[in-house]
Amino acid sequence: MIKVNKRYYIIISILVLFLVVNIINMLLRENNIDISEEDRVLDVGQIGYGVYNDEGNIIDNGSTILDLSSSINHIVGIEQNLPAEREYLLLVLLDFKQVSFYVDDKVHDKYKICLKGKDSYKIDLSLNVPENSKELAYIIIKMPDYKIKPGELAKAHSLQEVLSLRFRLSEKEEIINYETKYQKSAEKPLDNIFISKKEDVLKMEYIVESGSLQKLTLGNYRPQKIDYGLIAFLDWEQVNIDNSEVKFYSVEEGGRVFFDVEMPQVTESSNYQILAFPYPYKVERTNFESSYVFGSHRLHIKP
Repeated sequence: MIKVNKRYYIIISILVLFLVVNIINMLLRENNIDISEEDRVLDVGQIGYGVYNDEGNIIDNGSTILDLSSSINHIVGIEQNLPAEREYLLLVLLDFKQVSFYVDDKVHDKYKICLKGKDSYKIDLSLNVPENSKELAYIIIKMPDYKIKPGELAKAHSLQEVLSLRFRLSEKEEIINYETKYQKSAEKPLDNIFISKKEDVLKMEYIVESGSLQKLTLGNYRPQKIDYGLIAFLDWEQVNIDNSEVKFYSVEEGGRVFFDVEMPQVTESSNYQILAFPYPYKVERTNFESSYVFGSHRLHIKP
């Protein structure tokens, strides 16, 4: 019988709350309620983020952008109302692969900002878009340099969440080559993505050794199958998962699959996280979950 750490029930509660909040957001969009930047007020403890075009108009998360040239000019806005100083790191992905972009005529593969208290910042960026690109994603990492310590459960859950903005760049159907090397579990799914030492004991690991093997579990608690696109980051540079930049998996309704993942070889302590993109290449405003990115908990890899 599967052994589940008692603290894991906290994860379930967080997931339920997360889904409820995003259902409300979806309903607001479907009823065409326009909440302008001037009207939006963050409560204490909240973080806001969004994308604007070069004319300053908000582009709804999950939108399809078809009027593309060879480059994109966007403004990514981040704001917080927190009683603390916090750093954020912006990553840009095209078709699930990290790409460079320009800010103030300088090339970046990631861009860090720092906000203090009630504060905001706008990153005016541009990037080249190759022909036939299909999906654009902006990923915002909270406290990118922080390494989780054993026992910091609340912080681990907070930093597991990445802030995502996903946009479809083509209406053409993409043919996906799914991975077939995995095992199915008879147990019910408890999370979208989880990394642990054993597939039948979903216990959070905080620190792992360089080059060690871990079990990655993908779950699907929905009433229909779901596809995931998986990518990995080591200190916020994209790295391969078993010699592949991107891996695609399809998980049946109510299903759970798992497979081995080898941790990268490092010479100094590093942060590592795997991100799962539900509905790859199928971002739609009416499917609120298609704009999400699910993160594994952040692992601290030691040499």
